[in-house]
Amino acid sequence: MQGYTSAVRWFAAGYLAGQGRQDQLGAGDAQDMQQWMTQLLDRYRGAYASIQFRALRQFFKWRADEEESLTRWPGSERRRSP
Repeated sequence: MQGYTSAVRWFAAGYLAGQGRQDQLGAGDAQDMQQWMTQLLDRYRGAYASIQFRALRQFFKWRADEEESLTRWPGSERRRSP
């Protein structure tokens, strides 16, 4: 599990922060991931970049599943303050 979280933190600190978006991990998309993988492949072996890619892919899959589950359950909508 630590490998997955460290890959996500590195993506946030190494790529998104460089884009001025360090607080927007949830806004990362396929294009961001592709550009990050290009940077990794320029610096590291393909096998290592592949490990990082799989960890990020798992994180974004989990995030999408979580967002979907919020819309499926009754009463899960966010309530506005009066």
